[in-house]
Amino acid sequence: MDYNQGIDLSHQTQEDIWVDGINKFRLNGRLCEWVAGFHADKIPCRLVGGFLNGSYNIGQKFLFEDGTAWLLRFPRVKSVSSKYADEKVVMEVEAISLIREKTSVPV
Repeated sequence: MDYNQGIDLSHQTQEDIWVDGINKFRLNGRLCEWVAGFHADKIPCRLVGGFLNGSYNIGQKFLFEDGTAWLLRFPRVKSVSSKYADEKVVMEVEAISLIREKTSVPV
């Protein structure tokens, strides 16, 4: 497979713009507000640390007032095709559900 520097540069530029947007959302508190809306009791949370950078995902840890901690993962724009990003997340949720249902491994 040939390396295409132009495509790589385009993907990196898209990711930089995307990360800047997520950072604004983090800094103005709206990301915590959004995440708190998914908690069963809708209790406030706060960010714990900065982004956790992986090859295919960026993570952000949240701590809720009741002591519950969550990790929110975002598929990286440059590493996961937008065509398959939603499918990737759905498959991961299905895998976690199956592990929770069939094993005693905490997830």
